[in-house]
Amino acid sequence: MSKDKETSNWLATLGSWLVVPFKAILKPWWKKLVEDMAEAEAVKSKLLEAMVRFRVNDFKQKQSVDEDRAAGLAGRVIERLRPLLSGLTAEKMIEVAFVEKVESEIELAGCPHEVWAKLACLACLGQFDPKMALKIQFTHQDGRQSHSSSMIAVIQDSFCFARVLAITDIQCGQLSPSIIQLLKEYCSRATLPAISYQIAPAVSMTWMTIDHLSSSSVLSEGWKPV
Repeated sequence: MSKDKETSNWLATLGSWLVVPFKAILKPWWKKLVEDMAEAEAVKSKLLEAMVRFRVNDFKQKQSVDEDRAAGLAGRVIERLRPLLSGLTAEKMIEVAFVEKVESEIELAGCPHEVWAKLACLACLGQFDPKMALKIQFTHQDGRQSHSSSMIAVIQDSFCFARVLAITDIQCGQLSPSIIQLLKEYCSRATLPAISYQIAPAVSMTWMTIDHLSSSSVLSEGWKPV
């Protein structure tokens, strides 16, 4: 038998002797590591649930949302954010960036379609007088007609966390960069219908369809902000 073969056999024998003690050493260590990892994931999961429910409660109070809708909203946001936990520590979860992510997801899931339609029209306009009113009309996928008329400045009330308007002077404003980013995300998840809209001096007390109003504009179906 060659010397190299003898050495190989000796190493194999030594290895077989060491397997059992190493298994005995590693098994409890590995078990503890798995338990610690599972505990850390459970902690992050509980922290996420607490953060979302706390901020949804703020949203519920400001928007007068009922308990059932708030619970459903919290559940949707938690499931949306849960996949992100694997790349985060508990310490990162309480930093501003993740808290803002929670708030954004609440508003993306909680603000009605009509509000995003209004934001889309304002984004298309670019600049506008925040003291004016915005009238919109669109058709839902199920055929329902939606009409809405509100002062532009009041749209801020639909959002609990994000700042909607960036006012440059008393007669000139535009959407804030943060709300434009939020609108982009919404449009990546949902398709906006074709929207007829008009800027007017005041809110309509009784609705007249935009078809009968002068100087109306149309936002095409599926419009997305640049």
